[in-house]
Order: sequence, then structure tokens, then C-alpha cells
Amino acid sequence: MMSILRVVTVLCVFWVGTAVSYSWEVVHQDEGRHEFYSVAFGNGRYIACGTSGFAVTSEDGSVWSETDLFPEDWDRLKGTLKAIRWNGERFVAVGSWGTVLTSSEGDTWESYQDSIGNTSIAFEDVTFGNDMWVAVGWSGSAEGGHHIFTSSDGMSWEEQESPVTEAFHRLYGVYWDSVLNIFIAVGNNVCILTSDNGIDWYEQESPIEESNYRTVVRYGEMLVIGGSHDDMWAYAAIITSLDGLEWEQQEVPLNDMGFSSSVYELVVGEDALLGFSRFFYSSDDGIEWEISRETEEYAFLNAGLYRDSVYIGVGSDLTILRAEIRETALIDEPARDVNAFRPYVFADGLHNLRLPRGSHHVQLFTLKGELVWRESVWAEHANEMVPLSLPRSITDVGRMYIMRVIHGDETLFQDRIRF
Repeated sequence: MMSILRVVTVLCVFWVGTAVSYSWEVVHQDEGRHEFYSVAFGNGRYIACGTSGFAVTSEDGSVWSETDLFPEDWDRLKGTLKAIRWNGERFVAVGSWGTVLTSSEGDTWESYQDSIGNTSIAFEDVTFGNDMWVAVGWSGSAEGGHHIFTSSDGMSWEEQESPVTEAFHRLYGVYWDSVLNIFIAVGNNVCILTSDNGIDWYEQESPIEESNYRTVVRYGEMLVIGGSHDDMWAYAAIITSLDGLEWEQQEVPLNDMGFSSSVYELVVGEDALLGFSRFFYSSDDGIEWEISRETEEYAFLNAGLYRDSVYIGVGSDLTILRAEIRETALIDEPARDVNAFRPYVFADGLHNLRLPRGSHHVQLFTLKGELVWRESVWAEHANEMVPLSLPRSITDVGRMYIMRVIHGDETLFQDRIRF
């Protein structure tokens, strides 16, 4: 096996008066040897798994070693693992041929494929919520269609009825939203299903025709689904919802060649939402998106996660990427007197700053560092309350910005603010 370490790029996102920089490093790769489909963290370790049951583990996300998730008599060729999750007490991994594996610590694994009772099922994802495991997938048998299984312990499983019964429907992702207390399952052929108990499922309308959805997460006040809006998985699709019932399509930019690529997994990170694919998609609000960079050096990324200021991405050629967040100041010199800055918000829409005597320049930036508004103000007296006439286009949206106050030649204060 070839395992390499390589720095591939630097991606910068601005927020909270600082710049977030992180360099993606290829910390594991074996070209031509299949791919990883999922990664999880639990019991003090990362575990990534994929084709033919190949799996690796790591304590820090930098150094990885091969591990075995299957019993000794298991046929690895029938054991591609598509998803692995940790619920705080045990790991559950699912995959092809109705595979279900569980482990309480990540070292010793048990198979519960017999509980599924159907080796034609290819599981694609699994999640835990409301004291229940939910696994979704599809079947290549004559009846076709997708499948939903539930379990209270990860060992005994029961199939649930789906409102979509047509053949050639597949479920690729499932997610438990602890805010609305619902499960959401997504798949191809514009499939969006919701359930408040994992047993009774209801189909929701997709805002995009011919869409294929793969992943869903909560980001702030919104639920976000990622996938593609064509049968070839060549053009990315992002839709959002406040209630899980009504969904709205968001615009996803194209690259310089005029195309994008299906979003395979959405990862909630440090004040940003990332989409993993052949590209990195990024958004600070779930609505406005950018293509951060192409991942051609290491092909497709199928999955990822974020924890403790570290991103992990896994994909083809058994590639694992690692990026650690580092913060640097947006300005060369820190604020002189933090206590001199006191914002107040009033009902009339005016925002007031308590400022020292003299002339000041107030600037407002997006979290990416783009200047969106500026105003020069004068304070007659020390600690005077000076009103700012901010436009409704800024104050009514409720987004977070970076505000900078310049007094003379010095930056008096710089910090985040949400209107």
C-alpha cells in the first residue's frame, strides 16, 4: 500500500475579524485500489471504510492504519461499506449485500446481515435519532425500488413501508434533524421523504425536476439537501427548507468550463457549510454558494466530517484529505480599545455606536472579506452615541458581518455583528 502526505492547496474563508486558512493534505492514498465511501469519529478514533470492506483507523486524522471490520469467515468481495456512523455508544456500518456491522468500541465487529434477510439490498446510508437507527438503500432484485430499515439497537432490524413503490428508485442519504424532530431520506428521481418516527414516511415535493439527491444536513435555521439536477450527476443541485416540507432551489455556480458536479456530502464546519464532490462547494449561509477549488489531484470526494477544527475528506483511490483550521488576524494591528465599541440596535432600524471624540470610518464586510457598506461619522464628545443609517438590504437579512471602526490612522475595533 502506498500512503503519502502532500499539501495540495490553501482555501481561505473570512469571519469574526479573522481569516480562516487551512491547507488540504493528502494523508492517505493508494491509487487504483478502490475508494472510501464514508468516515466517522467515535470512541476517540476516526474510521473510514469503503470498497471490498477496506477500512482504516486513526486517532488524529493524520496517521492511518488498516483495520478489519468483518468477521474472519466474511467474503470481502461482497462487503462494500457505504456508510458508518457513531451514536455515542456504538458504531454501525452498512453496505452492499444487506451488510450491517456493529461495534461498541471500533475494534471487534459483529455482523447482523441475517436480521435484514435480503442480500439483494444495497444500503447507502444510516443515521441515529429519536432512540432509533434508520438505514436506507435500494434493491437490484426484480422488484427493485428502495428500502428503509429501522432498529433500536443496531442489531435487530425491521423493514418499513415507503410511500414510493415504483421500481428504479434509490435512497442515498438519511438524516435525523433534532430541531424539527424528523428523519429525512433523499434519493434519485426527485425523492424526498420525511418521518417523525422512522416508521411512517411521507413524500415531499422537489423544486427541481429530474433531480438526484444524496445528502442532507441542518445548517443554522435551514435544512440543506445536496445532489444533482441531471441524470449524469454532472450539475450540482442545492435545495433548502425551513420546515422540511417546502423546499427552494438555490443557485450553484459553474466552473470555468461551464459545469459542476453532484454534491456527494454536505459537511457543517467552522462558520461554513462545505459540499464534497469533484469540487469543494462552500457557503456561509446555505443560500449563496461558491466553487472553492477542483479536486482533480485526488479525483472525487465521497464523504467527510468536521470536528475540533479539523476537516476530513475521503474518496476515490482510497484518498483521505485532512485540513486543520488556523486563524490569523484580518488586520495587522489588533484593536486598541475593545471597550470603546458598544453597538445598540433600536426598533427604528438605526444602529448606534458609542465612539470616542473625533472622525471615524465605519466599514462592513461579508464573512468572505467583501466590503458591502461604509460610512464616515463624527462624534462631538467622548463616548457619544452616533447613529448609523444602514440599508434594509443589510439589516433585514439577519446575516453575520464583520464591522471595522477606524479612528484616524488606527483601527479602533473589528469584530463580528449580526443584524
